[in-house]
Amino acid sequence: MAFYIFLNMSDFIISKYCIPFLSSDEKAYFYLSNNNSLHKVSRKIYDSVCECKKNPSSISRIPEKIFQKLKTVNIITTVEEETNYYRKIKMDYFMEVFSHQKLLLTIAPTSDCNFNCPYCFEENKRPIRMSDAVIENIILFIKRYKHLEYLYITWYGGEPLMAIDIIEKILNRISIEIPNIKISHHFLVTNGYLINEKMLSLFSKYPLNSIQITLDGNKPRHDNLRKLKKSGMGTFDKIVRNIDCILKSMPSTQISVRVNLDKDNVGDFENIRNELLEKWSSYPNITIYPGILRIEDTVNKCMGCQSLLHDDVRDLFYGLTEAVNFYPVLQGKGCSATHLNSFLIGPLGELYKCWNELGDSKKIIGYINDQDFKNKDLIRKYVLSANCFEDEKCKDCEFIPICMGGCAFYRIKNMFDNGNFDICSLYKDNGVIEKCICLHLDKLRIKTPSI
Repeated sequence: MAFYIFLNMSDFIISKYCIPFLSSDEKAYFYLSNNNSLHKVSRKIYDSVCECKKNPSSISRIPEKIFQKLKTVNIITTVEEETNYYRKIKMDYFMEVFSHQKLLLTIAPTSDCNFNCPYCFEENKRPIRMSDAVIENIILFIKRYKHLEYLYITWYGGEPLMAIDIIEKILNRISIEIPNIKISHHFLVTNGYLINEKMLSLFSKYPLNSIQITLDGNKPRHDNLRKLKKSGMGTFDKIVRNIDCILKSMPSTQISVRVNLDKDNVGDFENIRNELLEKWSSYPNITIYPGILRIEDTVNKCMGCQSLLHDDVRDLFYGLTEAVNFYPVLQGKGCSATHLNSFLIGPLGELYKCWNELGDSKKIIGYINDQDFKNKDLIRKYVLSANCFEDEKCKDCEFIPICMGGCAFYRIKNMFDNGNFDICSLYKDNGVIEKCICLHLDKLRIKTPSI
């Protein structure tokens, strides 16, 4: 007797998080974004599931044995289970957002920079160094969080290594005055030029989990865009030498090299990546990834955010001949700017919610020594509004687990400032998720579980 006779088959659906696709050699796969799993299936099962996505009543025609297998891996599910999953990720997200156990601080010890990049927010602004008074207030600010268990610190700028002495003061004081709190994640965003023995020594004492260094494309392009402010000399060769140094000296630190791309050089990425990875082939702790500069926003460049990949970079994925790992990652925490206890501290002690807003006086939410925040409306926008759960388009999207709403800065622009930025994940673009997964399979030569 058929299995569906004993069940109300109308309760069952093909999960909306199930994304079917065929590889270039016509092998059939299901990718499930809700648990980041991949399943290889026969063409017959593939066709049946695709038909059921179009016509849900067809699910009753799936043989019992196959039905059970698909149910076990959550390809077949129920509306109630899908609703419960959505509630779970929403609750998990807001528990992260409102956690009193975490404090996420991005600290810009100086607004000064040794480079003269044409797209930087620092242009025509007076360089400022953080004072001892602001350092004192940072320590007092951290101490105010009585239930703190996890402290996340990111060094940002300007060029933070131009204020290595200030970084050292802050880290020493945290270590001595707040010894019960360990830094859970320690991150440095740097242009890579000022890496030296003092820097290596400091971060040997206070290890970094990761470092991001940016290159503006290949050597000729980089040297044209990223010149030293004083001499106008190029910087590519020294940065590459410095990456050599940190790879040798900091084997436990993940080094992420961001290669800035726009329409003019998007086709160069593979050559740059392959050249650098060949040079550093013996080091497992280095990643080279594309950072796409938005052509629709010439002022703000989120230099630490990987969520900005979109339309014009689609060709990048299709043009790759070497397997690059762009396999999706579950994004449960969302953008850090949406977290209640996440702040960017500027060199004057001013507080912001987002890296993109550093130096914009209209976006200051208060000062480090204030007893209360001044711009609470902006805080509410980030914490309560700038998330995928407030967006009707996101609620039913099959990519929500691997996107979680993307960039909060551009979402706020869309919601409150008449912006028209496409903030959807690149994975949503036609054929991109399939290409990324196939590249991943090619790279690792994985034998995917079959159904």
